[in-house]
Formats: sequence, structure tokens, C-alpha cells
Amino acid sequence: RRVHGEKSNHVTLTPHSKNMFFLLVLTSSDVSCSNGNCIDLGSLSSIEFVGKSAFAIGANFGPPFANSCRNAFDMNYVNHIGEFGSGYYQITSEDGESSTKVFCQMPPDPISCKDAKEGKFQNVDGKLTSGTFYIHPSGSAEAYEVYCDMETAGGGWTMVANVRSSGGWMPDTGSGANALSPTFSFNLEGYDPTWSSDITYYHPFENIPYDTFLFQTGFGDYYCAISAASVRNDTNSSDPNASVIASGSSISGTTPLSSGKLVNVFNSRTNPSSPYVGCQGPDGTFANNVNVMMWGESGSQYVEWKNHHGGIGLFIR
Repeated sequence: RRVHGEKSNHVTLTPHSKNMFFLLVLTSSDVSCSNGNCIDLGSLSSIEFVGKSAFAIGANFGPPFANSCRNAFDMNYVNHIGEFGSGYYQITSEDGESSTKVFCQMPPDPISCKDAKEGKFQNVDGKLTSGTFYIHPSGSAEAYEVYCDMETAGGGWTMVANVRSSGGWMPDTGSGANALSPTFSFNLEGYDPTWSSDITYYHPFENIPYDTFLFQTGFGDYYCAISAASVRNDTNSSDPNASVIASGSSISGTTPLSSGKLVNVFNSRTNPSSPYVGCQGPDGTFANNVNVMMWGESGSQYVEWKNHHGGIGLFIR
């Protein structure tokens, strides 16, 4: 709707058809207004566009801009030539006080390995298989490389941590190192997006959507995926208490419990660096897991399995 000479702190512009969009050009020059069909931009604090997005050229004023390339893609904003696709977009600063013209590749980098899997993104070698991918989670300043497992249990797993094949479990720094916290970090510079280095590290993942943890040996011969919610159960029981999502093993004599079964996740109430995690049958108890432990609290208990099978990688999806 057009505004005829009315004074307001906010106006709404609505296109007459779904194929119409506004291109707002702002200048600092005085423009004569005939018939009162003008909007006094100097008196406005915001302009709302209904329908397709708009792109403002020539001034630091205009419709609500995207706060990231991902946001521009999700909100169907148009680029500097009025098209949906790669090009320059006006991106607001973190404080929302200013905006900058930024070139955005469309579609943008995926927010996780699951997103990469579903969107058929290629890794750095131009393949759809497991390997190094760029992801750009919401809230991250820029895209970064991660290792993605695209085959195990349906694929789409983002690697966030690794415990090397010698020594103990993840060190306890007093902030829940092994409690599978999404905000904990350890040895970030050691993170290996090729998953080929025998190094212990833990990368925070609070900006990546997930509901499942995958624990996998470095040799890839045993894995267990467990519900993230049940992994964090506050219990020091030795009985089965966590839901298995998927599991598999190529090692003779091992019997990881299958999807839908319950296994023991032991969370010690006196040690915040827990839990101990395993998927071993036949009953899924702590006693069953002792010799096939896939994650553990800081220290050197129950590390023989880890140290004989290439360490343990931690993934989320």
C-alpha cells in the first residue's frame, strides 16, 4: 500500500502481486514531492516489506537485512541484482547498528554434516563420501573444516572430539571435560578434519543441531549411537538406562546391542567428568561394557579397548 504524505515511524509496503518486489534507492538529495505521494524517510525508524525481500542501494537504511548469508538464504532475500542466488547481500553487524555488502555463495555452506548429507554437498575432494567438509553453523563467524562420516548408520555425522589410542580418557579440566558438554573445548588447535591424527581434542558444538551421539573406534571396526538425552541422565546406576539408536561391529566375539535396546551409561554424581559409555551385550549393563568401553571419565580405567582399536571418535547428528 502506498503512504500518501502521512508521518509515521514505521511504514509497510505491500506488492500488488506475488511477482512484484521493491527496489528501494535512497539518496541524500532533496527530492520534490508532487501530489503528496512521498514518504519522509528521515522520520522513519523502519520499513517493513511484505512478500519478497528488498535490497537497498545508496544508503545505510532500508528493509530488515540478513545477519548472515545463511539467514539471507533461509529468509529468501534477494541479492544486489534482485535475484535469489550467489551475489552481494547487505549483512548487518552483530550489534545491528550498521550493515556491510558481503558476497554470499548460495546455497551457503551447510550448518552440519547432516545438512551437508541432505543437501548433497561435496567434500574438499569433490566427493559425497566421508572426508573433510566446510560447515558454517548459525552463530559462527565463518565456515570451518570438520570431518564428516557420511556412511556409518546413515551418515551425516559431525566429528567433534577424539581420544587418542594411548594413555587415558579426555583430561578433566574441572569444567565437565567428559560430560559431553556442547560448550567444553580442549586442544582446539589439534582438531583434525581428516581424522587421521592420533591426538586428543574436543571441539565445542553448541551451535550445531543434534540429538544423537556416535562413538566410533579409530579403526572403524565398532560403533555405537546413543540418544543424547539419555546419555545425560543423572544416574550412577549400573543397569541399562540409555537408548541405542544404531550399532555395528566387525570384531569377532563382540555383540553391540541393536537399535531400540537399552544400555548402561554410568554418570558418577561425584565426578563431573563422567560418563562411562558402552553398547555391549548381552544385557547392556556396566559389567558388559567394562571391556568394550567407548567413552570414560578422566583417568586410565577401562582404556584397554580404546587403546587397542585406534582411539575413540565422538560424533553428533
